[in-house]
Amino acid sequence: MRGLAAAAALAMAAGCGSEVASEERCDALQAEYVAAVAEARHCDPQAANPCGGTVPANLDAQCPAAVRPEQVGTLNALITRYQREGCKLGELAPCLPQTRASCEQDAAGEFTCVLRSP
Repeated sequence: MRGLAAAAALAMAAGCGSEVASEERCDALQAEYVAAVAEARHCDPQAANPCGGTVPANLDAQCPAAVRPEQVGTLNALITRYQREGCKLGELAPCLPQTRASCEQDAAGEFTCVLRSP
């Protein structure tokens, strides 16, 4: 009898754990995506089109971020993986209109893609 009770408790704990793991998995994928966007924003001002790609800056609000165009496919693949895992994209938030992307030097001396309002 104790064996059955222990097995039932273990099964319930495993079920609860998988729900938490799913949330943890979504958080981990979100963090991976944000880190990949940060890396994709690094640019070379001498390149022909250094910031020609646009993707959501994060998966919560989905406001745009300018990135190196060769990174768009990789970032879109991460979004697809996020959704396949059952993670939900955030609602589209009202974002400021940003139409001009450029590669600019930041305070640390690194070049980063930025979007500017018209």
